[in-house]
Amino acid sequence: MTYKSVQKIKDSRFNIEHLEDYTLSLLIGRSDFRMFVTNTRDNSCLIIEEFEYPEVSSPMDLLQILDKIFEEHHLLKAGFWKVVKVAVKECPFTHVPSELFDKDNAADHLSMNGIIDQDDEVLYYKHLQSDIVTVFSVNEDLVQWLKGVYTTIPVHFVHPSAAFIETIHKYDDKTNEPTVFLNKSKEGVSIAVLENNKMVFYNEFKTNTAEAVLKYSMFVFNLLGLDQHKTRVVIWGDTDSQHEDFKLLYQYIRNISFGRRPQFLKCGFVFDVAEDHHYFDLMAIQACA
Repeated sequence: MTYKSVQKIKDSRFNIEHLEDYTLSLLIGRSDFRMFVTNTRDNSCLIIEEFEYPEVSSPMDLLQILDKIFEEHHLLKAGFWKVVKVAVKECPFTHVPSELFDKDNAADHLSMNGIIDQDDEVLYYKHLQSDIVTVFSVNEDLVQWLKGVYTTIPVHFVHPSAAFIETIHKYDDKTNEPTVFLNKSKEGVSIAVLENNKMVFYNEFKTNTAEAVLKYSMFVFNLLGLDQHKTRVVIWGDTDSQHEDFKLLYQYIRNISFGRRPQFLKCGFVFDVAEDHHYFDLMAIQACA
């Protein structure tokens, strides 16, 4: 199985001698893999890389392509990172109010949303910015493989939804009015709604068409009784003003704009080759403990 590098951004401030100060964030999907390096001393962005490969159909195929990428990369297998944070896309998840969460029954929380794959390991993440816990599962072989790569480094697993929610809670120009936040990825669209700094809706919708993105967005608007002409919508991800999904959304939702990079990160001019709203799901991992 082959892969290709589609993006590589590296700040000149990166110093391989200082890996002990750096966080390595990994975002893993069925057809793409992204890595992000930040300096924990000042939250500066140092490296973003993205790789694409044919969509895998099994965890074993995913492990094979990841093993090839890691083996041929000069940094990924380094053993001196301060911490490694991992988010795996398209994993089962549920959000549980903190007061109802019981870590000994995490699997029971998750099973209420569907059957848990017997080859998965159930994990959870306690949010810093809100009183919820995200319970999710990741293929156990993938978990153990990553822990085997980084045997002497803390490896923290988070769900992409948790990273998204943590980061929009820190978005610096949110208001008390309902605001809809969207992240468009290759797999579909994630939609969150905040009102009075509280999460009132979150879900992920698998789709690859502009019409479906609009349909799910309108479903959320109708469900919550939001005004499609006045309610503010902020969008990030794999889209731009010329993409059909954005142009179609703009026909029905007029108060829509692209989001900025997380404000807690400091990105130098070298990162301007990527639009501010790109790589949000990758950068958001840094917001998680």
